[in-house]
Amino acid sequence: MHKRAVRACALSAAMVAMGGLAHAAPASFNLGLVLPSPTSFSATPVLPAVTNDNYRLRSVDIDDTYTFTVGTQSALSATLRSTSLSGMGGVVSWNLGYSLLDAQSNVVATGVLNPTPVTWKGGQCQIFQGQQVNCTDTYSSYTTNLAANNLLAGQYQLHIKGTETAQSYGAEGFSYGGTVSATAVPEPGTAMSLGLGLLGLGCVMRRKVVKAA
Repeated sequence: MHKRAVRACALSAAMVAMGGLAHAAPASFNLGLVLPSPTSFSATPVLPAVTNDNYRLRSVDIDDTYTFTVGTQSALSATLRSTSLSGMGGVVSWNLGYSLLDAQSNVVATGVLNPTPVTWKGGQCQIFQGQQVNCTDTYSSYTTNLAANNLLAGQYQLHIKGTETAQSYGAEGFSYGGTVSATAVPEPGTAMSLGLGLLGLGCVMRRKVVKAA
């Protein structure tokens, strides 16, 4: 047997032994210049295909990076959501965390997409002639908000990392996504100059009113 075929067989055997564990390659996406209007992003992690050997446990690691640029000093706002997908029954669990990094890899903000590992339970079905029918699935979702004020102009990375696990016959799973937007904020010096200018304008207008009286 060819060496490559032998390695492939060994890998398949290892996957079965580990219950269908998959290590997804880290994915990177560029969202471009983030503006006040929300920029959307989403992903659906792919679990190993269901087989007679791994339906009791399938798992996939998630390690995704979303790169974007802020054009000027800004306040960043992001909404992140994780939602279960439909299926024929089983249990799906996931646990995701996020971190926002600047161009120097400094951590700006961290958090989780769910406060505790979320589990979706399906499979509330009737059995008719050995088949599942009239299935009523239940779904779980979670939404969290990320806010970072006074981000300097430059490039940033939103890193999402975690694990999804499924115990089922079907193709259950989940997706995550969200939006990110940046609103320009004046620099401290600019804000002070604007405030002094308005104060001076108010004094001039008051003098004119006093003279008119």
